[in-house]
This record gives sequence, C-alpha cells and structure tokens, in this order.
Amino acid sequence: MGEKAKDRVDYAIFGRPCFGERASGDAGVIARRDGEVFLAIIDVLGHGAEAHALAVRIEEFLQDVWSRDIVATLLRLHKELKGTRGAVAGFALLEIETGELRFVGVGNTTVRRFGSRQQQFYSSEGIIGSMMSTPHEQRLTLAAGDAVVLHTDGIGEEFRLDNYPFAAFHRPRSAARSIVHRFGNTYDDVTCMVLRYY
Repeated sequence: MGEKAKDRVDYAIFGRPCFGERASGDAGVIARRDGEVFLAIIDVLGHGAEAHALAVRIEEFLQDVWSRDIVATLLRLHKELKGTRGAVAGFALLEIETGELRFVGVGNTTVRRFGSRQQQFYSSEGIIGSMMSTPHEQRLTLAAGDAVVLHTDGIGEEFRLDNYPFAAFHRPRSAARSIVHRFGNTYDDVTCMVLRYY
C-alpha cells in the first residue's frame, strides 16, 4: 500500500468506565491490513472487573481473527462467547482506496456517518454469545472529508450533529474525547471511536 492510501484515514478511540469502577466493560479495536481498516466497538454486558476481563478477551480475539468478511468474524465471536455474559458489538470495514464502508452489528452500539451525508447503520437484535438475530451486512461509500463515529450506548441520545456540529470536522482524537465528555452517561461505561476519511 502506498503513502497516498496510508494518508487517507485518521482515527482515534477514547473511553472511560462508569462512575465507581476502575475498569471498563467496553472495548474497541482498530486494525489495518492490505489497504483495509477494521473497526470494532464492543460493550460487554454489565460493569466492573469481570466485564473488563471479557472485553480484553474480545479485543485480543478480534485482533487475531478479523477478516474482510465481517459477518463471518461476528459469527466467530458469537461462538467464542458462548457460556459468557455476552456482549453487543458493531464491526465496520473500510476499503481505503475506494471508500467503501461495510458494517454489521448486534445490539445497541451505534455507527454514524457525518459529512457529505448523515447516515446511521442499524444493528440486529440480540446478544453475542447468547441469542441473536441473523446479522446482515450494510454498505455505503464514504466521500472525502466524511467522518464515521462508532460508540456504545453510554453516549446519550442527545448526541446529534446539531448538538455537536464540529463532529464532522474535528480531528478524530479531539472528536472522540469531546463526544465522551459532552454526551457520556456517568453511570455507564462509555467508548467512542472516530474515523476521518480524506
């Protein structure tokens, strides 16, 4: 992959545990390979040390097994989490050269596009590792300057572009922190991931 492809994306992740906890049950994975970027936002059921331990396990698992077939990756995680407390998650895969973004998710994580258009992906119902509906892949093509925001349900419903109009323009590190600080629920784990496409 040439320097041009490397320079077309910028991304960051920021999170914090809920009030009274020292570790979060949320997790995020950002990985690159062969001109593609894999993004995963994960929210383990519950809070505290046990939820955190499972979140770390999921991170490590996904770093090892993710593939461009994100539905297959999700199904592998579902099998891996059988017998655990379970989790909800959203996976996205960006093909850097074309701007094609694919998404699959289960549960109440959120993935939104800001910029040339505002769009939101929708997840299937259920819990990964327990009962879940058949996951379906969705696709769109990003335009230069678009931002993709992934977050767990610790971000309140009041997070909308009209309440934070600079979400589509701030650098990912600043945007992720601002979204968590401004819209995060104190009594829930919160994680936000932002990707900008150039």
